[in-house]
Amino acid sequence: MKAQPAFEVVTLAGELDIARKEELHRALFVEAEMRGVLVDLSDVTYADSTALTELLRFRMHAEQHGLPVAVVVNGPQLDRIIRYAGLHEVFDIFENRGDAMAHLERAS
Repeated sequence: MKAQPAFEVVTLAGELDIARKEELHRALFVEAEMRGVLVDLSDVTYADSTALTELLRFRMHAEQHGLPVAVVVNGPQLDRIIRYAGLHEVFDIFENRGDAMAHLERAS
């Protein structure tokens, strides 16, 4: 019996801006067999429109491939940015990894 693929965990930190666009793209668009993706933004202090656009592109990609995605955001500044951009309406956002992982287990 083949084991079910694991969840991919993408951990990002610092400022996500245009200078880190390629790094962000490589981190998110992992070519691997997986059951879902946890994007941990706990240590992200800022995200510009380039980063938010890349996150949205990733969300559409994951949706096309039937991958559940959970995002961890626990900083007030990033939470405001995500809410202002409306990304809280397209991502399942959690305050910690435990809740995010539990969501992925249920969704996969």
